[in-house]
Amino acid sequence: MVKLDFSAPHRAERCARRYSAEPARKFPRGLLVGCLVLATQLLSACADGIGKREPILFGDGRGSAFDVAGITVTGAEGARRAVLPQYPPSPVSEERVDISGTPVLGEVFKERLGPADIEDQGLPIGAVYRDGNTLRVDLGAQTLPERGRRFVLSSEIDRLGAISYRLGALLLRAVEARPIGGERIGYAYLLRDTIALVADGNRPPVRNLQDLLPSGL
Repeated sequence: MVKLDFSAPHRAERCARRYSAEPARKFPRGLLVGCLVLATQLLSACADGIGKREPILFGDGRGSAFDVAGITVTGAEGARRAVLPQYPPSPVSEERVDISGTPVLGEVFKERLGPADIEDQGLPIGAVYRDGNTLRVDLGAQTLPERGRRFVLSSEIDRLGAISYRLGALLLRAVEARPIGGERIGYAYLLRDTIALVADGNRPPVRNLQDLLPSGL
C-alpha cells in the first residue's frame, strides 16, 4: 500500500511544480488600454461636473425663462443682496391639486406655491425687475426684510408649466444702493415668513379639489 503524504511541505512542493510548468497568463493589452481610456473619461466627466450650479429659472413674462444669478432687494434703508445657495433645490411643479389643507393627507404634501396661489394669499410689497440675470426687487419706501428671510421664485414657463424654487432662508448682505433699472417682469409678495417673487404672464392653475368637481355638488 502506497502511503500518501498530505503534509504541508509536500502540498507546497506539488503546487510549485504545477504552476511553474504552466505558461504565464498575459492580460490582453487591448482590454487594458480600453479600461484606462474609460477610466480617464469618467474622471474627466466628474471633474467637469464639480462646481457647476444648477440653473434657477424665472419667467420673463413672455413664456420663456432665464437663469437667475442674483437677487437684490432695495428699500428705505438701502439695498441688500441675497446669497443664493451653491446647489439650489430642484424646481417644484405646481401643476397639481393642493391638498395641503386636507386632514391627515395634507400633512404629507407641501403647500402649493404657484403664481396664482401666491397672488391670492400673499400681500403685494413691491415690483420685480430684470437687470441682466439679476432680479431687482423694489420695495419703495418700505423697510428691508430682516436677514435670513425665506425666498420663493414662482413663474409660468412654456413646456414646464407653473414651477417654483423654494430657496429657503437666504443670507442678505448690504450692498451699495443704485437706481432700479431694467424691465419689470413681476411682483413681490409677502406670504407669512416668505418673500415670494412671481413672474408676469401667468395662467391660473387648478386652485383646489373643488375646482375639479361639477357645480352643484
